[in-house]
Amino acid sequence: MSIESKETLELITTGLKSLSGVLKVMAKRVDALADSVGNLESDQQPDFTESEIENQQTLSAESAESDVIDTPVSKPNTSRKRKVKKHVKRNKKSEPIRTVIYQLIAENPHGISVNGILSATNFDRKQVSNALHRLKSQGYVTNIAKGVYVAVG
Repeated sequence: MSIESKETLELITTGLKSLSGVLKVMAKRVDALADSVGNLESDQQPDFTESEIENQQTLSAESAESDVIDTPVSKPNTSRKRKVKKHVKRNKKSEPIRTVIYQLIAENPHGISVNGILSATNFDRKQVSNALHRLKSQGYVTNIAKGVYVAVG
């Protein structure tokens, strides 16, 4: 084996050992994070209203029904017509959507789901999604689970 091959092999070996150490540290951090999330889930269950729970159960039942394997697949729509978007008309004097959503999130210290926000505000899903994205990027809210948001601070 040539000197260059030995040096290359040593570099690869050193790199793999370093990578192994980094992966071990990351695994420990993931375990610690999983433990803390488990503690959050058991200690701080979000307070959902009965209507939110019923809404979630209805959505779950509808999605379960739509997951039937024997359902025929419809052909994709090839027409060029645009779909009409539903917009929630607001009074000009009303508060911006982000403000309303932030206040709703701040009122729920254990978090609120996107479906909870939708049912409480009657805003369009796209509007809520955009507002949450902006609030999160500005550091006002964070998500503690998929689709569940809490106010920061």
